[in-house]
Amino acid sequence: GSAIITASFPPSQRGKALGIMGGTVGAGLAAGPVLGGVLLDVLDWRALFYTRIPLGVIGSLLVWRLLRDSPAEQRPRGLDLSGSVLLFGMLFSLVLAVNRGDNWGWDSPVIVALFAGGTVLVATFIAQERRAMSPVVDLGLFKSRGFSAAILTSMLQFVGMAGVFILLPFYLIQARGFSQLETGGIMAAMPLTMFVVAPLSGMLADRMGPRFLTTLAMALVAGGLLLMSTVQLDTSVLGIIGRLIAIGVGTAIFQSPNTSAVMGSVLPQRLGTAAAAATTSRTMGQAIGVAIAGALFAAQSGAFSRSREGLGLDAATVTAEGFVSGLELAFLVGAAITAAGIFSAWMRGSAPPVVARATRPDLTTVDS
Repeated sequence: GSAIITASFPPSQRGKALGIMGGTVGAGLAAGPVLGGVLLDVLDWRALFYTRIPLGVIGSLLVWRLLRDSPAEQRPRGLDLSGSVLLFGMLFSLVLAVNRGDNWGWDSPVIVALFAGGTVLVATFIAQERRAMSPVVDLGLFKSRGFSAAILTSMLQFVGMAGVFILLPFYLIQARGFSQLETGGIMAAMPLTMFVVAPLSGMLADRMGPRFLTTLAMALVAGGLLLMSTVQLDTSVLGIIGRLIAIGVGTAIFQSPNTSAVMGSVLPQRLGTAAAAATTSRTMGQAIGVAIAGALFAAQSGAFSRSREGLGLDAATVTAEGFVSGLELAFLVGAAITAAGIFSAWMRGSAPPVVARATRPDLTTVDS
């Protein structure tokens, strides 16, 4: 998606276009939890997957009708099948190991084998990409400080924010007693904020550049996560929504300028691999963040509950308070990780990227 938009608009409008895309993502993320809550309340979890069928059909028809191929001279030649297979195996091994390590045991033979196999595949993948004619991931892109800093900052943001997506719904449902529909409505505050703010952030990125905006955004996200760590059993719904809005504002301000920086630092022939690198960084960040947040939450909430045994307290009360204790630690660590992204965002530098002028893929460009 980012590659298509970057190829379709001139650099002066790239941030605005990416911001509009970010707004539509926010709209989808806002609608999803609410509709999901309705489906879970009325039907069952299988209904969540039925909705993918009509949406997939509509999306396929729109792509077939509206998208045009880019000019042949803007496409890399050949396909790096070996690199693609190695990349899949590497990500599969490492993401599965990080995601399931807490459940299966970090010293279990399967987890150790996955980490070892993933490490070997990383080395093999790097060697393959260095000699590939058309690499699936162009390692040369990482020589650009702006590109590398943008990828690293994106990963840090998703590592830090994983607790919001994976832990907060359980807190709302199990510790606070909200229904799935009510929980979806509360969680929608963050993506609704993105829907409003992301287009504005994209327009600002065209005027100001990404450095200041992404640095400010990471600070806002870190502050929002720090506030989220103060949530208690009696925190009002408005208090929770306010914290989600703060995180949503930071996320919306960050995404468009950062994506614009990634896509603006490469030549048209490398737009696809640049977009893939950005997506992979988010995926890895989410996987690592879920593992960290889950492990911290489980350890802290379990330790809290054990420390209250024998005090004659109601088991439900102890469990709920343990939830809050686990959330506090997970969000504090998430805030610290996101705060590290403040420095990586600022270190990208302020020099404008040097790229070939993007052209609309459905028009013929005549150079005078």
